[in-house]
Amino acid sequence: MEVKLADCPELAKFLDDESFATAALPVDHVGTIHAATMGYAHRTDPLTFYFVTGKASEKCTLLKNGEAVRGALVVGTCKDTPFTLQMRGDFRIVEANSHPKAIETFYKKHSSRDDIDDPKNILLEFTPTWARFTDYAKGWEHSFLDL
Repeated sequence: MEVKLADCPELAKFLDDESFATAALPVDHVGTIHAATMGYAHRTDPLTFYFVTGKASEKCTLLKNGEAVRGALVVGTCKDTPFTLQMRGDFRIVEANSHPKAIETFYKKHSSRDDIDDPKNILLEFTPTWARFTDYAKGWEHSFLDL
């Protein structure tokens, strides 16, 4: 069953309330995967996630040439979480000044420790192409998001 995020207000609130997601993306052309938990901000239409991270971090290895890299993202990995949202999609580095709303939302959720104005940092964007969530209030029922 596919549902729109707008038709699932509990999931939308969960994404607003959660602060961290775990990303997994390749760091070389052999297929070595690096996973990291990072603070995020997001927008809902279209569903897109933003992260502030270091340019020199391992997760950015294949992103430095400006192309997108396929990867995965999970929100809701803690015990007793009401949902888990598992996604596949594209990571890319984007210009921070082109996404002021994402930066504003990021700082509302997180401290300025991950400062986008620091020249050592970049804004990382994740756009899901596939998303499945589990609503634990309904047991182990899986639903797919219509992206």
